[in-house]
Formats: sequence, structure tokens, C-alpha cells
Amino acid sequence: MNVVCIVQARMGSSRLPGKVLMNIRNKTIVELIYERLKKCSKLNKIIFAIPNTEKDKALIDIFNNNNIEYFMGNENDVLERYYFCAKEYNADFIIRVTCDCPFVDYTTIDEIVEEGIKVKCDYILKENLPVGVTSEAFTFEALEKAYFEADKDYQREHVISYFLDNPDKFKLTFINAKGILNKPEYRLTLDTLEDFNVIKTIYDNLYKEEPIDIKDVIEFIENNHEILKINSQIKQKTYKDYL
Repeated sequence: MNVVCIVQARMGSSRLPGKVLMNIRNKTIVELIYERLKKCSKLNKIIFAIPNTEKDKALIDIFNNNNIEYFMGNENDVLERYYFCAKEYNADFIIRVTCDCPFVDYTTIDEIVEEGIKVKCDYILKENLPVGVTSEAFTFEALEKAYFEADKDYQREHVISYFLDNPDKFKLTFINAKGILNKPEYRLTLDTLEDFNVIKTIYDNLYKEEPIDIKDVIEFIENNHEILKINSQIKQKTYKDYL
């Protein structure tokens, strides 16, 4: 079973352009995410899938300097970018991560890989973690089906929307975060300058040149609740906003 993590990244962002190269503790967001993904024990490959545009070539130096593998594909049809990236690397099972997530949880990735393969589902998601912490996975067969059948613009832009739109066509599995990890009201994604300020504050306090355990992040927030006020007014967009 070839398990490949595909991280979608781009320089363009409507609310915070160039956010993937913003710097925290002398590392870019790209580097911090890659550092976290390398902690996963269930991944065979980590690939950053970026648009094949001039502005996105700014990411290539970061990839080369950190020995990060990358794939360039369609800018707007992200489903196509994922499909051809997965095909290029002969992926059987794909973890989807976005570059909005500098606190993506490596333990969750290992968990959903193990569970997804065990139950033989087409798609799996761990729910109710803080926003920007979770990840999701799907089989190559499911991705290929979506690639050939999805015919709406938002389904091409949002990779997993075709799965969620068609539960009769796919075996979907959802597992729930438990205990201290069940904090869906916490916003730890990177979409605005306010989000960046939250993330930077946490890294400045907890980062010791190694990935921060997500439980330590949550405990820090619980002891410093004022942090949540910084980005509390930001609305999280989902693919349903494009319907």
C-alpha cells in the first residue's frame, strides 16, 4: 500500500496572498508543515502540489533547499492537480493536507491511514478537532472516480466535495476527536493576518525547533483564552459556500 500525502499549496490567496512563505521562528509556513508531516510513521511520500504558474515558482527554492518533492499542475482545477500528482507517484491511499494548516496533527494522519485501510473506506475524516488541525484521506480509485465524474466548478476546486456530495457512490467514514482534542471551536488555520498572529503567538511560546504536540497547543490556549479573541470574528469557508 503506497500512502502518499499531497499538500496543496499556492502563492495566490484572496485574503492573505503569499501566506505559505510567511515566516515564524525563522521558518516558512511550508517548512513548518513539512516538519510536522515528517513525524508521521504511515507515509511513504510527502508531495507539495502547486499550480503551474510563474508566481508559484517562488516556492521552488524552498522545496529545493529542504529536499521537498513537488508537483506542478492545474491552477484552478485542484481535483485534476491531485489526480495527476497521485498518478505520477503511484499512490494507493492519499492524505490531503493544505498549506493553511501549520498545526496539522501528525498523530491524526497516522490514525486515519490505519483506520481507513482497515475498514476499506473510500474517504475518511477525523471530525471536531480544532479548525486547521485535522486531515482527510481517500483511495486512488475514489479520486479517479471523482476526477472523471465531477462536473461542477466547486467540485473541481474543492477536492473532496464530490465525495461528500455523493455518499451513495462512496463509502465514507467519520471518526470523532475525543477528550482534550475535541475543540472544533478553536481556530488554528491560516487564512487572514489575524490567524497568522494567533499561530505566531503559539509558536513563539511553545516552539523548540521540533513539532509542537497538538495537545500542548490546546493546553496553552486553554490557559490563555485571550488568544482566541484575535481571530474570533473570522468566518471559516467551506466548499458549501460555493454552492
